[in-house]
Amino acid sequence: MASRTCWYALSVSASMPIVHGGVVMTDEPLAVRPEELRAVAVLLDDEARRLAVGLAGSPGLVVAAPDWRAGAALAGLEAAGHAWFCRLGARVAAASDGVRASAEAYETVDDRAADRFAALPR
Repeated sequence: MASRTCWYALSVSASMPIVHGGVVMTDEPLAVRPEELRAVAVLLDDEARRLAVGLAGSPGLVVAAPDWRAGAALAGLEAAGHAWFCRLGARVAAASDGVRASAEAYETVDDRAADRFAALPR
C-alpha cells in the first residue's frame, strides 16, 4: 500500500503558523503511512504480551527464606512488581489498539475524501 499525503496545509498562512500542543504546524503536507502505523501496532502488541506475562516463571525473584522477617515484605514487593507489569501491559495494549484504529480511521476518511473529489465536475 502506498503512503498517502494530505492535500491540505495545516496553517493559516505562511507568515502565521498555527501552534498546537507546543508544536508549530507548517505548510508542509502531512504524510500518513497506515502500513507503518499497523507495523508499530504489532510491535506494541508484542511488548504488551511480554509485559502482561511479566516476571511470571522467573525463578529467584524473592529469596526463599521463610524464616526471614522480611520474607513477607519481599513477597509483597514481588507481587506488586507483577501487578505493575501487568497493568503496564494493559496500557500498552490499549495504545496499540489506538494506533491500529487511527490507521483504519485515516484510510476511511482519506477514501471518503477521494470519492468526493472524484465526483466533482471538472
